[in-house]
Amino acid sequence: MKYSVKGENWHIHFRRILLILAICLTFCFVHRVSPAIAMNNLWNTEASEGLWQYKYLEDGTVEIVGYANEDYEGVLTVPGQLGGKTVTIVSGLNNMPHLTEVILPDTIRAIGSMAFFQNRSLKKINLPDGIASIGESAFEYCSSLDEVDLPDALTMIRIEAFSGTALEKIIIPESVILIEDGAFRNCKIHTVTFSGNGELRMTGNPFYGNEVESFVVPADHPWLGTYQGVLFDKNEKKLICYPIAQEGPAYEIPNGIRKIGRMAFAYCGLEKIIIPDTLLMIDEYAFYDCDSLKEVIIPDSVTTIGDFAFYACDGMKYAYIGDGVTTLGDYAFAWCDELEVITIGNGLQKVGEAALSGNCSLKCFILREGHPFLQLIDGVLFIRDGQRLLVYPAGKTETIYDVPVGTGTIEAYAFSEAQHLRCITISGTVKTIGDEAFIGMDQLEEIQLEEGIEVLGDILFWENETLKVLTIPGSVRVIHPFGLDYNSSVIVRTFRDTVGEDQAKIDGLKIEYLSEEEPAMPAWLDQ
Repeated sequence: MKYSVKGENWHIHFRRILLILAICLTFCFVHRVSPAIAMNNLWNTEASEGLWQYKYLEDGTVEIVGYANEDYEGVLTVPGQLGGKTVTIVSGLNNMPHLTEVILPDTIRAIGSMAFFQNRSLKKINLPDGIASIGESAFEYCSSLDEVDLPDALTMIRIEAFSGTALEKIIIPESVILIEDGAFRNCKIHTVTFSGNGELRMTGNPFYGNEVESFVVPADHPWLGTYQGVLFDKNEKKLICYPIAQEGPAYEIPNGIRKIGRMAFAYCGLEKIIIPDTLLMIDEYAFYDCDSLKEVIIPDSVTTIGDFAFYACDGMKYAYIGDGVTTLGDYAFAWCDELEVITIGNGLQKVGEAALSGNCSLKCFILREGHPFLQLIDGVLFIRDGQRLLVYPAGKTETIYDVPVGTGTIEAYAFSEAQHLRCITISGTVKTIGDEAFIGMDQLEEIQLEEGIEVLGDILFWENETLKVLTIPGSVRVIHPFGLDYNSSVIVRTFRDTVGEDQAKIDGLKIEYLSEEEPAMPAWLDQ
């Protein structure tokens, strides 16, 4: 039967025809989109060509993100085009242990983060003139890479970019405007040359861990300067980097310097440092792991000592913290094995976590009488009101210690590395014991926690191989792993159906149950 549109139904069929035409027009539009819309649809999607893996970028180019043969051996030539698009960024060619050389095309504009990370056999790579940035950890641990020419268009060298390579010298182009902290950490660099007078900025110390002998800087550089071989920020009056290959046991920081930068003296072999009274701040890690440093005198002008500033200065015996210091960062003077005496000035108001802890030879603190923020109780450092126990001097010779009644908190690492204590009794007024409070105590045999304690921090007893008895009251409501991995013979004395019992079972420790005390007889029955 033929279809008819006569009569009263003709308008219905007309609307159907219009609908079909609209659908056809929509189909045509979708399949004839502009190139820009098509590229937006592809942006950030991945594809492959041969063994190369790549992704599309918003600007119509592509970034290499991998190569499907990690065992590739020898020289690898990177293509300039993939999928008909120009390759502008290379990344993802990392952990290829047999790769010895990479040839990059002139189209490359950036080296991505971790692009060649841990290619330990990589010895040679060309960096085309158009490269503007080298990403975070791009060549980190390429331990055979001993030479590289940085291109003249380069503007940014990100954190750890060449860390752990075998580079012996480096020339920084005038075009570079940013070098981030640790960019050339732990290489074999002995000479750093800054060419031209560009507006270069650095975060932290890009060159720590090298045996740098000298920095070469143009005399008219707008903000960098050298004096006695040391690198400075002239505008901020900041010492950036002390060349650790510098000869001599002592160094006097020039008068007028206001700040010692991050990692500025890290790993240096200095025995003595003289700090001027113009200095205001010692940044984090400034003297990290300076094993030969014998003492440090912080003048009253300094207000802030950063995190880990003098961490692991194992040869240091004496530290004086001036009256101007208000803030002591986390681990600032921690784990200095030979540190015996610390004098603390009257200005100190904020003591960071473990700032003065872990010093196994520390015999005493010296405080001026009437310190506004701190006090000593039987030689132990407390906050002024006696509520917070900060640090027990680890070199004190006493074998028994009772935490005073009235103490409310034992701070993290408070008793760490205490060498002589065998027994600690902790008053029930203490509500919280911080993380790792008792780690590394070589002689500790027993800890008695009295009823009232509520919170026990994490890994309290790490490396306590002599601990025999641990008493945990029923009042404890928050508990973490004890950290007794190396001492499974500990007896935990606690009550049934408590968090102490639960944790002892989790840690696989022997439990000795305490008996519940019988309730007192009511007065009306005793008549």
